[in-house]
Amino acid sequence: MRALIISIVLIFLILVFSKKDVLAPIEINKKKIRKRRKRNTQNTQNTQNTQNTQNTQNEQKILKYFGQDYCPYSNKQSYMYNVLNTKFRKMYPNVQIEFNWEKTQYEMNESVKANVEYVPTITNANYQHINVYISDKLDNQTEMRKLAQIYESLSPA
Repeated sequence: MRALIISIVLIFLILVFSKKDVLAPIEINKKKIRKRRKRNTQNTQNTQNTQNTQNTQNEQKILKYFGQDYCPYSNKQSYMYNVLNTKFRKMYPNVQIEFNWEKTQYEMNESVKANVEYVPTITNANYQHINVYISDKLDNQTEMRKLAQIYESLSPA
């Protein structure tokens, strides 16, 4: 009995005085677990980001822009052309913009398919007209809303 009491006291003293040594493996395991959790969440986020990127690439949309070099409202110096070529491209990188100047036979055939009566004319991949005109007189918020409206009118390629 006496030996049992002495051994219990000794174990207690060892645990009390060597508390760091006994608890250290537990703390190390907790840190490892935290690191694993962080890695797992980061891997999950990276996987989701990759899937989102693949989805946007799969959802490639086409915008067809019909213009004429002689027309100040649709040529390369026009505001409409520049907004689509800069702001719209930055906002919606998954949209392929096809500029058509009706110079080649192919471009003329495309214009006939799209039933172009005036320039600039914007259509989706199915040649459905998108009746949105953007001018330099619009405020930034209205312009962004119209760009979003153009994007929503596009159908996947």
